[in-house]
This record gives sequence, C-alpha cells and structure tokens, in this order.
Amino acid sequence: MMDCKKALAEADGDIDKAVEWIREKGLAAAQKKAGRIAAEGMAYAEVFSDGAALVEVNAETDFVATERPVQRVHQGCVLCGGQVGSCGHGGPQDPPLPARPV
Repeated sequence: MMDCKKALAEADGDIDKAVEWIREKGLAAAQKKAGRIAAEGMAYAEVFSDGAALVEVNAETDFVATERPVQRVHQGCVLCGGQVGSCGHGGPQDPPLPARPV
C-alpha cells in the first residue's frame, strides 16, 4: 500500500508512470536478492518399481527448510518426479506422503 502511495507521489498522480515505477523497483529488489545463497535445505529420495527420484530443495535458512509444510512440498516433488504424468499433489493439507528425508 505504501509503495503504491509513494509511486503515485513520484509519478505526480499518473497511474501508468506509477505502475512503471513499481515495476522498476520490483526488478531492483529481485536483482538485490539474486545474489543470496540458498545453502540450507533437504534432499528427499524415493525408490519406485521402475526407477527412483532424488530431489534437493534449498532455502536461505534452515528454519525455512525444516518447516513441515515446506518438507511436504519437497516430498511431493519426489513423488511427482517418480511418476509419469501429473501427480495431483495439492499441498500441505494433503495426508502424509511416504517419501523420507535422507
């Protein structure tokens, strides 16, 4: 909200210029974050009858990487990677998945 207000002030009330200002600011913020290293994370593996899947997902902090909803997404990625076609994994509200951390 405050960015929108500031953008309109910077653009003298011109909505199109304000939108452009917000886009430029967003790109600058994204570039600033691009250099961050995501060194914390977990790897998940699952063996299937016709192969196996291994997925490593990293985050900036171990706090994020060890959160249960994030782990469930990782596990879902492993299951999707090991299947042909779509897996239909809906997210953290789904029942526990069989993949295990390694």
